[in-house]
Amino acid sequence: AGVSAPMLQLVLTRVWDEERALGSTVLTLETFRDRLKGAENIARTQLDSTMNTLGEHEKYVAAKAFERLVTPSGSKYVMSVGDLASVIDEPRATVEDVMKKLADGRILNPVSAAPGTDDQRYEILHDALGRTVLDWSTRHLAERDAWASTRRARRNTAIAGGVAAVCLVFAIAAVIFAVDARRQRETSRSQDLAARALI
Repeated sequence: AGVSAPMLQLVLTRVWDEERALGSTVLTLETFRDRLKGAENIARTQLDSTMNTLGEHEKYVAAKAFERLVTPSGSKYVMSVGDLASVIDEPRATVEDVMKKLADGRILNPVSAAPGTDDQRYEILHDALGRTVLDWSTRHLAERDAWASTRRARRNTAIAGGVAAVCLVFAIAAVIFAVDARRQRETSRSQDLAARALI
């Protein structure tokens, strides 16, 4: 399907950075293939690096957007910021901010607005990123759900513990009240018997 210019730029920049770190001024196939493990691994590393710069909610927005920007088979799909905001139920400004950060991180590619609109559209940088982006999205959303479930379970445990503690306090108070009432009855009865004995 060919290689997009942004993807080519990403790969060549990464190979160049690696070569410079090694003191070389020549791009080599060895560095690309053996050290950096090819274009897909370079893209995956770039994705991880970019996602680590985002806040937790931004990662969630990105994960939901990736589900719309990549088909189940891993091909890229173009969507506008407005459409993305609508389908993932997030504020337009938030989606726009995250999309710009992903474009700056060379994960997304800005595409011209549809005719008659000024709504910026985005697509993933290259189909080679498709599966990687979907895998990240699936993993992130699963981790988020697991974290939320654990948090709910802890909150429910804390609530149940609090309710149990309150019930225990009431039970102890009831026992103390019952014992005290019995003691008062016995004291009253003893005093009554003593008064009768004196008569």
